[in-house]
Amino acid sequence: MGDESIRAEYDALNSGVDDVIADIRLSFESPDESVLNKIADLAAQCSRCEVFEMITKKDSGSIGKSPQMWIIVLSASLLFVLLVVYFRTTRWDAPYTGNIDTADDNATFNWKEIVVSDMLPEPESAYGHVVANSQIYTGLHIYRVTQEQYTHYCEACKESGFTIDAEEAEDSFRAFNDQRFELSLSYFDDTKMMYLFVTAGENLETLIWPDSEMAQMLPAPESAVGKIKQDDVAKVVAYVGNANIDDFNVYVRLCEEKGFTVDSIKEEKRFFAKNQDNIELTVEYLGNSIFYITLEDMEYKLDEDGCLEW
Repeated sequence: MGDESIRAEYDALNSGVDDVIADIRLSFESPDESVLNKIADLAAQCSRCEVFEMITKKDSGSIGKSPQMWIIVLSASLLFVLLVVYFRTTRWDAPYTGNIDTADDNATFNWKEIVVSDMLPEPESAYGHVVANSQIYTGLHIYRVTQEQYTHYCEACKESGFTIDAEEAEDSFRAFNDQRFELSLSYFDDTKMMYLFVTAGENLETLIWPDSEMAQMLPAPESAVGKIKQDDVAKVVAYVGNANIDDFNVYVRLCEEKGFTVDSIKEEKRFFAKNQDNIELTVEYLGNSIFYITLEDMEYKLDEDGCLEW
């Protein structure tokens, strides 16, 4: 890449950065997903193969000796700062850390406009902020909620059908309903705030285990219900349904027998390990009789020039 080409890319990135900064300033109170999309677009520009090829040169001291490289490094640094600023100045951060601006505690929402309002009880407080509102994912931060109101709301959610694989603590609640929706509630007594999140489950179908080389490294699940999300030379991703926690544990043992024992981490609902060929496996029990499988060949992450090989 010549000097003029590098400078042209830098000017274009700088212009994009200025636009995103302006959008972020307008998004302090109302996070806008389009801002995230703009940041992603800029990041994609920065991660062009030509750029990564220059950054990953094996030449000793190549960055310091090449003035063009500082332009690329500066652009990448600006994008990183943008991401930090964006997430620190909006309410997308989770879990809650206690450092939240209470200037908009008078903001209200209309429960009737919430997509999943028909499956949940209406909160007593109408003060709050809508993070997301769709059939796939709904999130609210609800203000002015007492501990007693939170406790009553958890009980009302159980009465509404969220009782499957329920996990409950003093300040948190998680459960599924029979439509595979997952409800997550969190309460913060110091700010009298309740987080409410609802996530739609995967639409499962008849599971036919692939005969690809990657998939055959694993045992085929016994369940005939699930979904193959990805199956190629680099990665296999699958959801397995009609499988309880005992089925999950049986499957993990079968994976160990297949050689996935290197650097293993075994938890109550999650298993991670590699095989001798450095293929990484993660099996996680998601709840509601579903577990999730990811098998990934890390050698396909980057090609010899440092670019993503997809």
